Amino acid sequence: MPARIEVAPELIAEGKHLYEETLIPTDEIGARMGLSRSAFYLRVKEWKWKRRRYSTGIAEDAAKTSEPLPRPTRAQRRRQSRHSPLPSVCSVCSTANWR
Repeated sequence: MPARIEVAPELIAEGKHLYEETLIPTDEIGARMGLSRSAFYLRVKEWKWKRRRYSTGIAEDAAKTSEPLPRPTRAQRRRQSRHSPLPSVCSVCSTANWR
């Protein structure tokens, strides 16, 4: 059985902050602490750190704080598709054709 790697308390505190408060990859956090991926996850469990939950992440937090955009009506969507301000480009001769 390999010897257990001892981690300095300062590195533990920094690792906990990075793990719980940022989205830095766990491989990078473990490498900073001198631990392999599996050893890092064992220590996370041992030290009882708050587990990362990606399902309730930044996107959901942003969605909760901002109002959703109103959905365009069918008539507005048709108008947007027919009256595009950008030209379509011919793939054969690379010339612009305005709609």
